Amino acid sequence: MQGNENRDKIFVKKLMQQAKETEETRHSLYRRVGLKKCKRILDVGCGSGAITLDIAKNTNGKVSGVDISKKMVHEAKRVVKDYNIELRVGDAHDLPFKDKSFDLVICNLLLMWVKKPQQVVNEMARVSKKWVLATLEPDYGGIITYPQNDEIDNAFSRSIKEKGGNPYIGRQLRKLFVSAGLETEIGISNTRIWSCDEDKKSILATWDFYESVLKSAGFTENRIKKYYDQLMNNINKGWYISFFPEFYAIGRKKE
Repeated sequence: MQGNENRDKIFVKKLMQQAKETEETRHSLYRRVGLKKCKRILDVGCGSGAITLDIAKNTNGKVSGVDISKKMVHEAKRVVKDYNIELRVGDAHDLPFKDKSFDLVICNLLLMWVKKPQQVVNEMARVSKKWVLATLEPDYGGIITYPQNDEIDNAFSRSIKEKGGNPYIGRQLRKLFVSAGLETEIGISNTRIWSCDEDKKSILATWDFYESVLKSAGFTENRIKKYYDQLMNNINKGWYISFFPEFYAIGRKKE
């Protein structure tokens, strides 16, 4: 039980760090869909509440969040406690809301984890009056690192698959949104290559998460330490490059 609680804490910490690192991109997308003027907004798969809180800080409207995990909803309530945000437990495949209940429906890092992403996007479109926005969905098949370490990169993809996720969901966003009847725009948000200092700061902040993934993938402590030492050496020498494509999708309901 203690081990599960520790893994949950590590995962939540990673989500919070991820939300912080992708804030600039999200805010740009928020402006494009008129978040500030939306009267009702829904965050589907609200998780830890980090993104839900960010949405609330950038709108004058009423924000709601839904997640299938009771544990995550409990965590999210703690995170957003100072804001008037409605949170509830619910399945993204069958959202507990009436048609056209919201001006904008948002998800972040959700579609890679759901069993039937098309059904989820269909549901998001159903409960939206106008906009559907996926702010970030990764594609591990497009990772570029130098110096390259395929063994490590592939371990993260395998870990996602073993947990029931789809590490290549990013490239599928256009199909999902178009098939839901939405006028669709797809893009890659992270076009800038980070400096070595930025990569180092991010890795150090969430190394316990990466370490836990590698351990679950069967890597020994010695192998993980060797990888860490090599990684830091390459970063400190200024050689390291990492590009990890993160897709977004803007969908607008047809008149």
